[in-house]
Amino acid sequence: MKNILFPIALLFSIAVFAQPEGRVFTVTNEAYTNLTSATKITTAGWDDFDAKVPLGFAFHLFGQSTDTIYFDGMDNNDNNFGADIQFTLDPNVTSPIIGFNWTDLVDRSNDGVHDESKVFYKKQTVNGKIVTKIEWRDVGFLYDSDTNFLYNDSVNFQYWFFQNNDDFEVHFGSSHIASAYSDLFTYNKPFFGFFKNYDIVNYSFDSTWFVRSTIPAVMDSVSSDSMSVADTLGFNFWPSDSTVFRFSKPPVGILGVQLNDYASVFPTAFIDQLFINISKDNFEGTICMYDMNGRLVARQNAINGHNVVQTSSFSTGTYIINIKNKEESVFYKVIKH
Repeated sequence: MKNILFPIALLFSIAVFAQPEGRVFTVTNEAYTNLTSATKITTAGWDDFDAKVPLGFAFHLFGQSTDTIYFDGMDNNDNNFGADIQFTLDPNVTSPIIGFNWTDLVDRSNDGVHDESKVFYKKQTVNGKIVTKIEWRDVGFLYDSDTNFLYNDSVNFQYWFFQNNDDFEVHFGSSHIASAYSDLFTYNKPFFGFFKNYDIVNYSFDSTWFVRSTIPAVMDSVSSDSMSVADTLGFNFWPSDSTVFRFSKPPVGILGVQLNDYASVFPTAFIDQLFINISKDNFEGTICMYDMNGRLVARQNAINGHNVVQTSSFSTGTYIINIKNKEESVFYKVIKH
């Protein structure tokens, strides 16, 4: 499949589209393990394959739900990048799209040297709830054209779907990307995102929420019917082994948001002060705030208990707040009035 470059207007949303349906973006570390006793997806034309994965439960996103995840779904139309998944096969219905974009994934065995790249899926029950996992193992990148492959690269990653709470995770395993191919992170950068109301016939969408970089890992959003390839989009490095992108629906408090099990931020629309409550014994970390150009505007130590960020000197607009320690890092958008 040829890479698709979405044309023209790139419009950043600064107020409404904080996170995909309120999900909080967290970056953490968890040992990566290949799926065992899993079902292998075997298809012809590896990266543009037609296949489906039964989740075993209903997963909800952008007002739509599905109990089955589909790859491609439109015969002979080459809509799948190898790691894009959608909710429906009906070309007349717009669908949420989840996955990596810009860079097409391929089977590395085409070089006659490497073993076949594989895609697996497996349903597991954890604490009485189903977690459905999809794994891409030892996959490579299609670069530039259908005849120019990067055979020295390989990446491993998994998508995790959680029953009941609609949480979603991306787990990154070991990878090898040859330094000679640094253009992978210059043109057609890979990025991970959620698309709302994606029209798979006309390649248009209402909005997308995406991880715009990896260092620092920050989530952003675009509200547009089209999208351009821009140097500010996409990964600057492929995430390291054991990195986890977590998109979870937090319990929402009055004028605030619970970021994870121990950190809460309020108010999310602030004026002069921003309050961060941390409930974790012996917590030692930092609170950082960035403007939408990626500039650090505030940094202070974070401790267990009540933390206050003075924001009276900040300009109005949207900011990224990052709370982190040695084990975990969580990001969220807040708005200065």
